[in-house]
Amino acid sequence: MKFSKIFLSLIFLLSINSYADQLSYITKDQAAKAVEYLKTQKEVLLSCTCCEEPDNEYIKITNVYYKHSGSEDFYLVIIEGKNSRNQIVERAVDLAYVFIGKQGNAYNLASELNLEYQPCPLKTRWNPNLNFSKEKIDGQNYFKEIFINQNTDTYTLFALHQPSLKDCMAIFKQEFALLYFVSMNMKFCEMANEMLSGEMATENMFAEYRYCFLEEFNTNDIIKKDCPNCVGALFELSETINPNITLYNVVFTKQQNDANGFNISFVTYIDDRWVLFPVN
Repeated sequence: MKFSKIFLSLIFLLSINSYADQLSYITKDQAAKAVEYLKTQKEVLLSCTCCEEPDNEYIKITNVYYKHSGSEDFYLVIIEGKNSRNQIVERAVDLAYVFIGKQGNAYNLASELNLEYQPCPLKTRWNPNLNFSKEKIDGQNYFKEIFINQNTDTYTLFALHQPSLKDCMAIFKQEFALLYFVSMNMKFCEMANEMLSGEMATENMFAEYRYCFLEEFNTNDIIKKDCPNCVGALFELSETINPNITLYNVVFTKQQNDANGFNISFVTYIDDRWVLFPVN
């Protein structure tokens, strides 16, 4: 009996391993075709329900490329982007567990590329917006709580959500990220000096508002200069920002359906934190 239990355990582990690494290490030609295909996609789902640690992760693609694996003549496909928590991620993917969306359905990338693999059933529907829309709802609740319910003042608004250099590099192209970071820090120091000298009022500017909602747009909209939710000054950043990044305006109103209100532009969610990039 003990032997049979050990034998069954070995079979189970072998079955997991047969799924775990199928099309991670591939030929250069296969990698090039995969990259060419993925460049036509906005997002992918990484899912391996047959693996030892099953997980589902939607990624909005910002870049995709292949590189040598460091082993023989095998290559890796790398996907860069943001997950549903707006965290910047870089994944060396196994093509057997990459899914793309077509007409509302999920299709396995390996199958689309006519590669041989052992299918691992997908146990979720294709719905990338399900996870990303949760971010928007959480954001509305967050900003309402901290600025309306907790009576937060203007200075704290900037102090809590000031972007780091890493945040700036996530939003802006490399040659502009440091410039924006430095200018933001100079502005922050000016505000701190005005507050300490009494030149700047620190009362809560949100006290008279009762409602909060987020207007969503994308950096692609700014680049194309076709963005109804963007303030005019955002279009001046069209040459400096990275593509495929979800941004929000935070809008405070006195009445639920009020067309007029106080607008903060723009914020985004990076590495478990809401970050403010003020644009006048």
